[in-house]
Amino acid sequence: MVVVLAIVVILSTMALYSYVQYRRSLALESSARLVQQMLMVGRARAITTALPQDVVISLDADTFWVDAWDATRTTPRRQVVPETATAENVVIESVTIGGSTFTTGLQSIPFEPDGSNPLVIVDLRRDFDDPLLNSSYFSVQLLPTSSEAQIRRNDRFP
Repeated sequence: MVVVLAIVVILSTMALYSYVQYRRSLALESSARLVQQMLMVGRARAITTALPQDVVISLDADTFWVDAWDATRTTPRRQVVPETATAENVVIESVTIGGSTFTTGLQSIPFEPDGSNPLVIVDLRRDFDDPLLNSSYFSVQLLPTSSEAQIRRNDRFP
């Protein structure tokens, strides 16, 4: 009887650990999909409004939103898509825009009315994971003039 109880406890512990890891992975994937969607919204708004739009990413607060501009990019920006945050314990580690990589501050990704944009790579990871490992890592990539952002799991775009 004690042996059976010990086996049940061990299996329950293993199942609980797997479940917790699964939930953490879902939170990370969900955050990557939110970033992907915001990039696509910024591009779509630029095309449909015929006005430049920026997807702004706050690397310090792990949030992002869309700002609108006038045709000359001179009027003050205004938030046209509300600020969205990553899931709990998910951080935006870096943003690469046109070859320049940033790890802090507010970074604006420009989208033009003709559908063009720079190469964009957004790297996300769980806050408590080792940043040097590729496990538990997602990268979102949007190519110039692309119609869809790609997501890679446990891998970083070069």
